[in-house]
Amino acid sequence: MAATMTEAPEQFRKRLALIEARKRGVQAPIRPPNPYAASFIAFLRDCCWTIDKAMAGKARPWPRGIEHGISWDDYWADLDAALLGCAAPLLIDKTRRTMISNVLCAFELWLAAGGHDPRWPVLEESQANRLIIIQAQKMGKNKSDEGCAAEFVAREEAMYHLMVEQGLRQRWPGFPQFTWGFGWGTASNGSKIVAVGEGPDQIRGPGPTWLRMEELAAWEQAQATCAVAMPALYPYGRACAVTTASAGTYAHRIRNGEISTGRTVTPEPPKTRVLPLTIKGDWHHLEIRGEKHIPGYEPGKVGAGMPSQDFRREVLGDWSASSGKLVFEEYGDVHEPNTALPFDPARVLLCGWDLPAATGGTPAFACAQLSPRGQLLVYGSLLPGVEESLGPLSFAMRVGDWLMATFCAPLGLQLCDLKLEHYADPAGDQVPIRGGVSNARLELRSAYDEIRDGEQIELPDGTIIERPGMGWQMQPGEVTARGRFAAMRQRLSTLIGGAPAIVLSPKATYLREGFRGGYHYAQRTDGQYELDPAKNRHSHPQEALQYLVSRCHLHVADPDPRAAYLEQMRRSQPTGRVAGVRGR
Repeated sequence: MAATMTEAPEQFRKRLALIEARKRGVQAPIRPPNPYAASFIAFLRDCCWTIDKAMAGKARPWPRGIEHGISWDDYWADLDAALLGCAAPLLIDKTRRTMISNVLCAFELWLAAGGHDPRWPVLEESQANRLIIIQAQKMGKNKSDEGCAAEFVAREEAMYHLMVEQGLRQRWPGFPQFTWGFGWGTASNGSKIVAVGEGPDQIRGPGPTWLRMEELAAWEQAQATCAVAMPALYPYGRACAVTTASAGTYAHRIRNGEISTGRTVTPEPPKTRVLPLTIKGDWHHLEIRGEKHIPGYEPGKVGAGMPSQDFRREVLGDWSASSGKLVFEEYGDVHEPNTALPFDPARVLLCGWDLPAATGGTPAFACAQLSPRGQLLVYGSLLPGVEESLGPLSFAMRVGDWLMATFCAPLGLQLCDLKLEHYADPAGDQVPIRGGVSNARLELRSAYDEIRDGEQIELPDGTIIERPGMGWQMQPGEVTARGRFAAMRQRLSTLIGGAPAIVLSPKATYLREGFRGGYHYAQRTDGQYELDPAKNRHSHPQEALQYLVSRCHLHVADPDPRAAYLEQMRRSQPTGRVAGVRGR
C-alpha cells in the first residue's frame, strides 16, 4: 500500500480504474494492430522498394497505378488473393520478368515479421517463431549464384536493408531486427528464413509455415520432394511452387490437373480481377503472362538474343515449347482451329494405337476422321495416367469408354454403331515368350489378340477365367519411323481446297503440345541432337497418330478431279511445266 500511495494521483486513479474494470470482467482497451502487419498488400505498396538495375541501381518505390492501359493495383491485388486465399498448394505459372520473385521475397519477409490475415487463420494465432523455407534445384555456393536457393535469401536481405533505409520502422515500429548469413536469416521474434536444395530429405522434420519451391519444372526430384512436403505442411502450413513453363515435367502434370490424390476436395480458389486462378487436381494454378498482365511488357526486348524455343517457353509462356529440336517443323497455327471439329457417324472413324511389344510399354490411342474432301480431322488422344500400368485389353476398354462419351452419347448411339478401323504399332502383334514361372495352362497372346479376343486371367485359387475382348481387328501401321514421318510431313505441308490437310481439335491438347515441342529431339551435351525423338508422355500419342496417318490415304474420298488430271499429266511429261506443275 505504501508503494501505491507514493504514486502520482493521476497514475493511481488509472491503476485503480484498471483494477476495477478487471473485477467487472471488462477487458482493457487493446492497441489496434499495425496496418502493415495486418495487410500484405499495404506492406507491399508502402514499405517495399526495388532496385532498378537498368537505371544504374536506383532505388524505386513499388509500382502502382495504371500504365499502358494495365493496372498494377489489380495485379498486386490478385497476387495478394492467391498467396493468402489459397489453402491448397499454389502453382504460379509465369513468364520471365513479371516481378514474382520480388513479390515472394516481400511476402516471406512479411510472414517472418509477424504479418497476419484472417484468410490464413493460423497466422492470427501467433506472430513469431515461423519457419520459411525457400527450396530451389540447388542450394548454391555463394550468394550470387543466380536461381539458387541461397541467392533468393540474399535478395531478401538486400530488400530488408533497403526498406529499413527508406523508413520501414517509422511505418511499422515493431518490425523485428534480422540477422543474415549464407542461406539463412533469423528475426528477433524467433522466425527463420532458410534456403535448401531440392530433395525430400531437405524438408523432413518440423513442418514449415511456408514453403517456396522455385522453378519446380527444372527439378529432377520434384515428385519425391512434393510427396514429402505436402504431408509435412498439413494442416497449417502452405506451399507455393513457381515455374517458368517447361514441357514434360512434374510441374506440367500439375498444370494439366494430373496430380490428384482424390482423398480431399480442393477448396475453391478466391476470386481474382485479371489473373486466371483455377483448380488443377490437388493444386491451385495461377497463370501470369507478362504480355497480358505487366504494364509496358515488351516480349522482343525481354527475350532479346534467346533461342526461339526458349523465347516461346519463357517469354510467351508456351508450355509445349521444348529445349530440343522439333520433330515436325511444318506444324503451326494453321493446324489449330479455334472451333470444334464436326463428326459424321456415317463415315469411318480412324483409330491409331501405339501398343506395347511383348516386353511391355505404355499404350496410347489417337483418333481422326477424313472429311469428304480428304481433310484429316484429329479429335484427340488417350493414354494411361503417369502412375498407371494398364495391359492392352484394360487400356482398350478405357478407349471404348472414351469413344462412348465423346462420340456416342451426344448422338444417342452405341459403341457398335461406330464404323471403326484400327491401325496399330506392328510390334503389338508379337506374342510374349513364356517365362520359367508362368502357368503353362495360360495361353499367351499378343496385344492385337488380347484386344480382339480377350485375355486369360488366373485367380488365386488356380482357376483360369476368360476376359472377353473388344472384337477390334488391328491392322499394322507403317513400321519404319522414316515412313511415318514422311506421311505426317506430307499431311502437314499439303493444302486441300486452300485448307490444311490435317487439323487438330481444340480438345486434342496433348497432341497439340506434342507438335509444338513436347515431341522433340533432345539435345546432347556436345550441342548435337539425338537421332531419335525423346521417349516421353508426348511421344506415345504422337506415334499412335502416325500409325493412323501412315494408312489414312486408303480412305481419301471424293478426290479433286483437277488434281488427278494434273498428276496424270505430270507423270506423262517428266520435264517442263504442265498447268503450273513442274515436272520431275
